Amino acid sequence: MLIVVVLLGVACDENGEDGSARPADCGLPSPEADVDVSLVPEVFLPDEAEVLRAERERGGFLAMIGVPLGVQDALGFYRRAVRSARYEVIQADNEGFEAELYLRKGKFLAAIQIRTSKCDDESVVFVNVVDAAQIGGGLPSPSPAES
Repeated sequence: MLIVVVLLGVACDENGEDGSARPADCGLPSPEADVDVSLVPEVFLPDEAEVLRAERERGGFLAMIGVPLGVQDALGFYRRAVRSARYEVIQADNEGFEAELYLRKGKFLAAIQIRTSKCDDESVVFVNVVDAAQIGGGLPSPSPAES
């Protein structure tokens, strides 16, 4: 299985004085100053979501998104969103505190990983959509770096 590593960067400081709307006590990373939000299709952005990182990745994109939803609510949102966007769910995993969806649509494979924060109603979501021909088999995995 291909593993893509995302560097989390600096998280919000204790006082929340990072310029983001996210509460500092939830432990979500601060958004990059020059994040290219246009790389992330709206289907992957629930209301009030904040794109924290985004980059082009193997014919698609890799993004880190802060969402104002707990893991279970975020999983429900993404199940509905990808179904309406005609993605096929080829694998799913839900452990309560984290969840994953692995998808296929035409020549693209995708992975959505939802991770809890220190707050019940805030999560960080990693989305990786890649051209299947460019990953050499397996599923994409937008795994955060070990800290």
